[in-house]
Amino acid sequence: MSEEQPAAEPAFAGAKAEVTGETVRLSQARIETVRGEQVSIAQSAVRTVRSGQVEIRGAAVLQLEADRAEAEESCIGLVRADTVRLEKGENGLVTAQELTVEGGTTWAVVGSVVRLEDARAAVVIGQHIDGEVQPLLDLRGAALFGILAGLSAALLLWAREWLRRKR
Repeated sequence: MSEEQPAAEPAFAGAKAEVTGETVRLSQARIETVRGEQVSIAQSAVRTVRSGQVEIRGAAVLQLEADRAEAEESCIGLVRADTVRLEKGENGLVTAQELTVEGGTTWAVVGSVVRLEDARAAVVIGQHIDGEVQPLLDLRGAALFGILAGLSAALLLWAREWLRRKR
């Protein structure tokens, strides 16, 4: 006699564990993992997307792996794809062979061909970079940050040593 195991509870509160299919369309959903050749996500929250081609509109995705990805007004934590186009979103680390960012903010952009249009990025690495780059920290800002971080660290070390001597 075999006994069925209860399904594992998704770590993403209230989310369905996995959606798989050739073509997947999501709207106002919370999903752990989405797998499909063509994926379309609108106003949803997804932990992981693995797809050949994906379109995201007004959604939040933690990790995205695709051949081709397009996102508009979305938040994506990590993007790994061959071709990426991001419009007016907030993104973490984006890596691609060909990458276009229009508007919004991206923490780090890494690619062979990178196009930035009215976009802000803390780190931009690419073999060929087009567009005006507006770094979050310019040279003066980075120098000031380094000086303040060094002074703060020195002050904390001094305070720790002073407290040790008091005991």
